[in-house]
Amino acid sequence: MANNEYVTVRIDRETTFPRQAAFDTLAFVCSGASFAPGETHRYYERASDADQDGDLDAAAKGMLRAAFSQSQHVPRIAVIPLANGGAPVPSEYTIAPISGALNLSVRIVAPDGDEHTVTGSDPADAGAALADLASNIDAISGLGATVSGGVIEVEGTDPGAWLIYPGEGIASVLDVTPDAGYDLALAEAQDAGLSFYGVCIDINSPANILKVASWALANIAVFYAGPQATKAAEFVPTAQALKSQNNERVYTLLTKPRNEFAACALAAYMRSLNPGSATYAFKNLRGVSVDNWGATDEAALKEENVNLYIDIGGSGGVSESKTAGGEYLDIIEGVDLMVARIGEAVLALLKQRDKVPFTDAGIVAVANQVKSALDRAASPSWQIIDPDSIELFIPRALDIDPADRAQRRLNDIRWRARLQGAIHYVTVSGTVTV
Repeated sequence: MANNEYVTVRIDRETTFPRQAAFDTLAFVCSGASFAPGETHRYYERASDADQDGDLDAAAKGMLRAAFSQSQHVPRIAVIPLANGGAPVPSEYTIAPISGALNLSVRIVAPDGDEHTVTGSDPADAGAALADLASNIDAISGLGATVSGGVIEVEGTDPGAWLIYPGEGIASVLDVTPDAGYDLALAEAQDAGLSFYGVCIDINSPANILKVASWALANIAVFYAGPQATKAAEFVPTAQALKSQNNERVYTLLTKPRNEFAACALAAYMRSLNPGSATYAFKNLRGVSVDNWGATDEAALKEENVNLYIDIGGSGGVSESKTAGGEYLDIIEGVDLMVARIGEAVLALLKQRDKVPFTDAGIVAVANQVKSALDRAASPSWQIIDPDSIELFIPRALDIDPADRAQRRLNDIRWRARLQGAIHYVTVSGTVTV
């Protein structure tokens, strides 16, 4: 029976209990994980374990390699195979050329890790150059490609994460893979007993991002979306959809098309810290390249609460700590942790004692558990609430509604505190005189 059936902790937005509060557990859902039927997940503790596992494709290995390459990371990562959640969906892309381009190229990474640099050209006809590129892509085993409406439509003929990156003469490469059932795989892993808080996926198409974001919102988890785009306009519609849903459970880290898995790297680092104790902004990631979006695109993406990996003071850093809904993710995580720890502390008291009497002394015993968790939330290792702002309101037994007392429900312990927050922007003014 879930803890929240006994203890309800209401802190601002949250009224339910995080699922067993597995805050340092990160789950990667991978379309190219070919596990045995019924194997809902497999743990990895280092990149070398993943590299040697023949049941993982190149994208899954790349995600784990990015995660375990960070200076600090979670102790282990659970890989969930997409196939257990439903029928795997092959990757789909559209490739748009720069108008009039006669020489075209893309780089393709197959699920088995083989890389292909594919070209197409014509000395005078841009349409013929596009058709030539499509024909050469179509010749790769496991891919189909056709020209339609001035773009190339590419579809994997077998399940797995195909990665396509733009080269010469290419305006954009968009991942348009339809809903692949990541939410079903996540639900199945949970039903099998896997407890986790952070989630990454290997195919970050708009359809998959929106579906997993909704799952995270319903399941009190954090989804680290890792889409790729060459310009802001390619991702803004998806960002606007997430923003309109006020989804504070999805953190989007958008990068230019590269095989670096920045969202996985950031998730592995942040999930190794106490939730709420650190901001996502400014974090430097190993193995992740800095992107230059230009002022206009950067402003457009910031407006939609999209986070970037950019140059900050001469080195790479994450631009912000915003969820799609606009709240800072460290606040969401900190509140989740407080909900979990207060609930766990009170429930432990109820389980350890033969009975907690519905008297002033019994109420104080419950309140002491709450106060202990609040003090911990204000400690230097948590940094969630201001220690000087904590106020705890403890009712007397006879002041509580007799109907609640008859039902043995203590609903009247309340507290108030100010979030510590974080400093992201600083203005310093000064005067010098002779």
